[in-house]
Amino acid sequence: MKKLSSGRGNVLAQAEAFRGLGVEIKREINPDLAEQAVSQDEEYRLRSVPEQPNDEAYQRDDEYNQQSR
Repeated sequence: MKKLSSGRGNVLAQAEAFRGLGVEIKREINPDLAEQAVSQDEEYRLRSVPEQPNDEAYQRDDEYNQQSR
């Protein structure tokens, strides 16, 4: 069960995300395992998000969009 509940994008976290979208899950998932899986998945996702956006890249996009109008 550990492989299903650990790591980025783990199966149990995906099932919980689908449940949140309204998809019916046929079998109940152990709430303790689901909570652990979701927290681990969030931890991995937070690590993969850059801390600050590259403002320079956004400025170049804005300048390009203004010029093309």
